[in-house]
Parts: sequence; C-alpha cells; structure tokens
Amino acid sequence: MGISIVSKEVVRPSSLDVHLLKPFKISLLDQLTPTTFSPLILFYPMRNTHLKGTQISTQLKESLSKTLDPLYPFAARVRENLIINDYDEGVPYIETRVNTHLFEFLQNPPMELLDQCLPYAPFSYQPNPDQVPHAAVQLNTFDCGGIALGLCLSHKFIDGATASACHEAVTSKNLSEASIIFPPQNPSPNHHLSVMEKIWFREAKSKTRRFVFDAKAIASLRSECKGERVPNPTRIEALSAFILKSAMLASRSTANSRFVLHQA
Repeated sequence: MGISIVSKEVVRPSSLDVHLLKPFKISLLDQLTPTTFSPLILFYPMRNTHLKGTQISTQLKESLSKTLDPLYPFAARVRENLIINDYDEGVPYIETRVNTHLFEFLQNPPMELLDQCLPYAPFSYQPNPDQVPHAAVQLNTFDCGGIALGLCLSHKFIDGATASACHEAVTSKNLSEASIIFPPQNPSPNHHLSVMEKIWFREAKSKTRRFVFDAKAIASLRSECKGERVPNPTRIEALSAFILKSAMLASRSTANSRFVLHQA
C-alpha cells in the first residue's frame, strides 16, 4: 500500500479583481500564533461509475477557484507578520494515486499513512510563514475510484469555528474587528512569537493514537448523555463529553500529574 504524487499545481481565485482588494491587518493574537496546519480528511466512495477521475479533479478545481472569490483570504499570504495580502497567490492543489481500495485502506490505517493523504504535515512547525499558504488541498484517488480529500488550514488564522462557518469568519468584518480589538504591534513581536513557538513545538515524548467509535457505540453514548439541559445531544457533544470525562478520571488516578486537553 503506497501513495504516489501525480501532479502539483496552484489554484487561484477565478476573479481577476482580487489583487485590487486592500490588505487585512492581523490581530495581535494572530501575530503570536505560530504557523502550523490543522488537518481534515474526507472520504468518499465511488457511487457514480460513469464519473471519471479526471472529471472529479476538474470539477473540484473549478469549485475551489470559485470558492476563493468570496473567501479570498484563504488564497493570500501573511506579510511580515502584520497583514494578509496578495490574494492571487492561490492554494496548492496536489493529486495522488493510492494503490489500494478505499475499503481496505479504512480498515486500520496507520497514522503515518493518513498523514500522506494531506498536503502538509499536520501541526508541524512552518519556519517561513511568509511563504506558507493559508489553505492547501490534496485529492487522493484509490484503485476503486473512491477518493480521500485532504485539507490543511492554517491554524494561525483559521480555527475550528472559522472552518465550520467560512463565510462569516473569513470575511473582512470579522478580520477587521479582531485587529481593532487586538491591534497588531509594529514592528512584529518576534520575541514573544519565539517564546510561543518554543511552547508549541518543544521536543518531548508523545504518542498519537486513533480511537474509532462505531454507530452502535455512539448511539449508546448519546443515550447516556441525555439530561434535562441537553435532552438530545449530538454525536460530537456525546463523544466530547465522554473523552473529557475519561481524561479527567485518568489524570486523577496518577499522582502529581498534569494534563492539558486541547480540541483543535
């Protein structure tokens, strides 16, 4: 089982007027946030046997290009850790071939193989923020025709709320309001950023584990989580509550232990 790169290119906004848009000032909080990527992989089985891989790729690139018109900051770059500009720089787009079937791949894929489905290594330190895109896309095509769409979003500007509500969180209103409440420092606070990078990326012993909850287990958790305040918890609410409760119990069972639970 292996993943090989077929092509690399850059997808830019379809509008030719994005270069006329004024730069955004980033907030002090953004200045102090190191440049790294949050990952997301979406798996799709092949249900339309008449649809060819080239058609999927063409449609995806066209859709991405049009999407970047209203979401043009995704195609920009940060400059001197002060502003977001150059909206026609575009988003890296990579296509790969996975020499196995999607069903076999999803049985128990190692984390290293999942990382190869992404255009950038997740949560890794990016030393040259001026050259790093805010988003990147990788289309992985399996032998059966199924695909895995790997997305990497810059955690410096795009958090979970932003990713789930792109139009509201990446518009000029939200970005400009953040820079007003937390105005950027000029020159950029490089010393404090260096401290933040050491905190985020310090070397230590760590493990990455993957836990899979099937539909039956999730249904059971949702049933257990029901209460007066939350009569019908969502799957995410039930899972988050279960993980947090388990982590708290585990930390209390170990003397003099400290832990930080972070949901990105």
